[in-house]
Amino acid sequence: MKVGTGMLRQRQTHLHFDLIFEEDSPDVKISFKPLEEISEEEMVWFREDVLDNNAFKIASHLRLRNPVIIEKMLFEIINEFQMKLPYYETNVKGMFIQLFIHLLRENYWNQNPHLVTNMDELVKIRSYLKHHIDQKVTVDELVHISGISKFYLIHLFKKTFGMSPIQYHQMLRIEKAKETIQFTTESLTAIAEKFGYSDIQSFSKAFKKIDGVKPSFYRKNK
Repeated sequence: MKVGTGMLRQRQTHLHFDLIFEEDSPDVKISFKPLEEISEEEMVWFREDVLDNNAFKIASHLRLRNPVIIEKMLFEIINEFQMKLPYYETNVKGMFIQLFIHLLRENYWNQNPHLVTNMDELVKIRSYLKHHIDQKVTVDELVHISGISKFYLIHLFKKTFGMSPIQYHQMLRIEKAKETIQFTTESLTAIAEKFGYSDIQSFSKAFKKIDGVKPSFYRKNK
């Protein structure tokens, strides 16, 4: 670290980790042979690169929206490791997973900057859906709330939350209806009406589509 006139103080933190750990093979020795000198028999000893998939690919350089958050998480992991309090190993694993997920999301936002630009509107829509689980909601309503065109809104929401806004709303309604079935004695017809379904048939059809079973399954298995 160098500090001089007109220069900013800089520091670089290093964290070495094994995301997925496998014990060394007792039958395979460490080899420093060049690839062209490795025999066919030795080639089969190579383990599959489980990280070489789209779920874990992160750019070699990330422009972080808030670097201070990452720095804080790094130093917390280092401090926990150095302190070695009881159960520190388990805690460090959990802290690292949080850090890794944060980096994965930062990478995702870098690849999809239009989602970040519209995040306030998307969060507003999600909140609206959560507070209107007792009724049907249309895309036109959401367009009016957000000011985003219909097809672009569906595209943005799906890229952010993994499903369309209507599918998300349906999931919320069914999950809440399931709780009501399990923990109250209300009739299925009353519950269907409570969550905005016109009749028990449409409720049952929507329920089975989301949960894989009919609503009566949870009443029978109480």
